[in-house]
Amino acid sequence: MSLRQVLAHPVLSELAAVIDERRPLPARRLLHSLSEVDSDPVATLVCFPHAGGNSVNFQQLARELRAHGVQVLGVEPPGHDLGAEPAELTTVDAFAEAVCAELRDHRGAPLLVWGHSTGAAPALALARLLEDEGAPAHHVFLGAIRPATEDQLRAEDIRVTVLGDRELVTAMLEDSGYIEVDGLKPERARVVGAAYRHDVRSAGEFFRGALRSPLAHRVDTPVELVVAADDPHTSEAGRHLSAWAGLTRRLSLRELAEGGHYFPSSRATEVAGVVLGACPHLSRTRSPV
Repeated sequence: MSLRQVLAHPVLSELAAVIDERRPLPARRLLHSLSEVDSDPVATLVCFPHAGGNSVNFQQLARELRAHGVQVLGVEPPGHDLGAEPAELTTVDAFAEAVCAELRDHRGAPLLVWGHSTGAAPALALARLLEDEGAPAHHVFLGAIRPATEDQLRAEDIRVTVLGDRELVTAMLEDSGYIEVDGLKPERARVVGAAYRHDVRSAGEFFRGALRSPLAHRVDTPVELVVAADDPHTSEAGRHLSAWAGLTRRLSLRELAEGGHYFPSSRATEVAGVVLGACPHLSRTRSPV
């Protein structure tokens, strides 16, 4: 099974029928709806996962936001689906352009963007594309990432280049970053490890380019960094905000009391509050579903 099949058929009996009939995979798409709201959504949140991650990392957050009328679209990066046919890993810019093209089918409600960890790179690239098209996002959230210098980005590039696939996946499991599947199986480690390494390196390349040419990457959309106080990867994030001063004129910081590095899953209620709190006029009170 692929994650696309699971997300397209959340009812177990329907998924069983798909497996029994060996239906062909649906056309490859990057955006997957993780929640269906009762009526027209008051906002649409597009979520880019962390390194080696996928759209299912935002299922808990989608459940929390559904009660408030916010539709969540999880982004499934090419080459990250464990059960699908192989797909070519792509650059940040090409990835963002493909997502932007698919979003034209979801225009209407105000658009919000979440990029988690390395997903911050395509999130910012998408925000710039949307501005260029005259349909800017309402807000961009960058989770579990700290602005870095070129030297720090190069050091991270070297780290993931040296480590093997199994070592990378083991580190994710120890940090609760990949709890949806048994990532230690060899065939899965190859997929996840390669995707993790690619995501870190491609995001590093994007941010190095942004540091060198900030005007070419600058966004006018409000950008909010969201970190957890107990995440060692983003310690003292507030002291490093100046590193991204050239990327946006509207940069703020929000710190959660706890949640680790992967808090959209571990602290979905608090993260939903951050999304709604940043856009209070979009929130709509509903009875929990």
